[in-house]
Amino acid sequence: MSNEDIMKSDSKRNNFHSEDDGVILVQSEISEPSNFDKIVGCIEDIVIEDEFQELQQTLLDKHYIHFDENLEENKFIYTEIFEEYTSRVETFIETELSKRIPEFNMKYFIQEFEERKSSLEGEVFDMLFTLTDFMAFKEMFIDYKIVQETGLSASLSTLAL
Repeated sequence: MSNEDIMKSDSKRNNFHSEDDGVILVQSEISEPSNFDKIVGCIEDIVIEDEFQELQQTLLDKHYIHFDENLEENKFIYTEIFEEYTSRVETFIETELSKRIPEFNMKYFIQEFEERKSSLEGEVFDMLFTLTDFMAFKEMFIDYKIVQETGLSASLSTLAL
């Protein structure tokens, strides 16, 4: 295959256009969101729904009393609460995602989430970090406890989302 044939092949595949003067221009296209982005969009929808908010609120109300912002070490009960929280929240999200995206696979999503973790920002990712990062989880509960004990008004979205 000649260089010219390769260029023609590449230009068709990559939407390149060759000009007579030898300049190659790239055709601008709006690309479709990746599967990861579609899943994140669905998760954003799920976490603002009342059913999810009630689940998270129930778990926070049930367990915040055990957390101490002045304690550096972790209590054994934190591990039990973390396991309950992650199990219930992950199961809820996975069930809802499976309804909306029939081919959804949590294993692959978590793998990609972990690979992208350092570059992810936003409220939905802050909430997802509470499922995979124990310190983010603990911080969410401590923040919630402070809000409850000081009487300050705050929504869950400022704590976990």
